[in-house]
Amino acid sequence: LRGDAPLSITAILDPLSTAAPRMLPALQMLRDSLGVRLRVLMMPRLVVTELPRKAFHRFVMPQAGEGGALPAGSFARLPRGLVLTVGIDAPEAWDVQTSAVNGEVDVDNLRCPENPKAPCGTDGGDATSIGYSLNGLLLSGQCYSYTDGMPPNGLQLVLAPPQQGDVPLARIADTLVMQNLGYWQMKARPGAWELRLAPGRASTLFVAVNQTRYEEELEAAKGEGGAGGEAPPQEEEYRPVYVVNSFEDKVHMLRVRKRPGFEHVSLLSAQGGDGDEEEEAATGVFGGL
Repeated sequence: LRGDAPLSITAILDPLSTAAPRMLPALQMLRDSLGVRLRVLMMPRLVVTELPRKAFHRFVMPQAGEGGALPAGSFARLPRGLVLTVGIDAPEAWDVQTSAVNGEVDVDNLRCPENPKAPCGTDGGDATSIGYSLNGLLLSGQCYSYTDGMPPNGLQLVLAPPQQGDVPLARIADTLVMQNLGYWQMKARPGAWELRLAPGRASTLFVAVNQTRYEEELEAAKGEGGAGGEAPPQEEEYRPVYVVNSFEDKVHMLRVRKRPGFEHVSLLSAQGGDGDEEEEAATGVFGGL
């Protein structure tokens, strides 16, 4: 406790909860870095039917005065005879991969012999070193179609540097729109990136829509033709540019619509015709049984 601190934090934690080992190091970091007055109250559950703590945590971050030393955390006196898995809790927008690890080490199956005198580690020692690195950031979002209001399941998206004209597409990543909430995700580096519909079936059936302009034109069309007014199709191809300049996660919304004449064509149909009509013709009478 620091009586002269201008800021005071009081935390009430269950010491056996899964949140406690994550919160305590963060609170300690605030106390040491900002000089806040910290008070922690322990409020455990009165009845415990099973051991709630099934994981061990370490909070790792650069410390002041360490120069170029890499931040590290260590686990000591871990239980022997159990199969342990090493993982890292990172923000969802971080693409963290194992970078420095001995080839004989399986991070998903770490086990020490029950004999306390037996070596437990690499090279006959008692320590196992595992390193992690940030390989990139994840650009993610949702995609919905103005045509039917549903996610275009299977729509292929491409991420590329901003380009002018019909120059060859220098893609750095691609992905598919998922049916669940229209979710899509791609790995990207810091900078400005252009999101396009992939050449082929995706760009043949769909076109990306400028949401702001579309809604303005829709309101104008409703004013002229009543509630049933419809925004005119946008002829030019819309290519949204997303800037990756933060370590925080951000959900980007992409809107598309079917091109005129392709409103009833299925994206996942192998023939490229009207998917509903083809399926109905193929099933015939037995399809209704």
